[in-house]
Amino acid sequence: MKRGDRGTRILALLAVIILAAIIAVTMRLVFYGQEYLSDRMSYEALRESVMAEDAGEGNGSTIDLNVLRQINPDAAGWLYACNGDIDGPVAQAFDDDFYLTHRFDGTEGKAGSFFADKESVPPFRCPSTVIYGHNMKDGSMFHPLLKYRDEEYFRSFPDFTVYTFEGKKDYRIFSAFFADFDMIPGVGDGEENSEAIIKKARQMSLYDTDTGDIPEDGRIVILVTCEYSGDDNRMVVYGIEAGN
Repeated sequence: MKRGDRGTRILALLAVIILAAIIAVTMRLVFYGQEYLSDRMSYEALRESVMAEDAGEGNGSTIDLNVLRQINPDAAGWLYACNGDIDGPVAQAFDDDFYLTHRFDGTEGKAGSFFADKESVPPFRCPSTVIYGHNMKDGSMFHPLLKYRDEEYFRSFPDFTVYTFEGKKDYRIFSAFFADFDMIPGVGDGEENSEAIIKKARQMSLYDTDTGDIPEDGRIVILVTCEYSGDDNRMVVYGIEAGN
């Protein structure tokens, strides 16, 4: 075999390998794109089905949690944060792993669902409620929480809302930071005392939220998602119920 023929065959083989790799990557991207789209469409349909006119204020809309519970008995509430970039149902199950891979309606989905930690009982009435959600590459679910690494963003959106079975609850953000999971007050470090959680969280905040006095017995909500600057990092945002 001549050297020229051998070289041509090697180049042809490399071309086939590269083409196969491109096709495989493209198919994978298409698959994930379809899955992301499916997740988004599922939650858009759910959102439309539970919206109701806000009779109390006479305008706007709110969440009909009775409809939400009919769809899924695990319903714990509805979270609205980051100026609406986060807007979806919160579930709670006996198994914290279930909603990592299942949508709120129980179908399997890469985005999972927002869910309250099984130890946060009853959710939004106990001293601290922990809510988890995925940090999705398409910017959905809890990905917008990463914007709170920027103090200017916090100044623009210093609160979030949870629609609960007790009514609408507004929360003032008093701390935002990212850290190793085991170091997070009230989440990974096993701390359960509200006063200690609040104190530690304020000390760890990336910036001074300047929210004034935080009562020691105030009920808090902790939003948690993955943050990839470390091996086991999480981005966490702490809010205290307004009026506390």
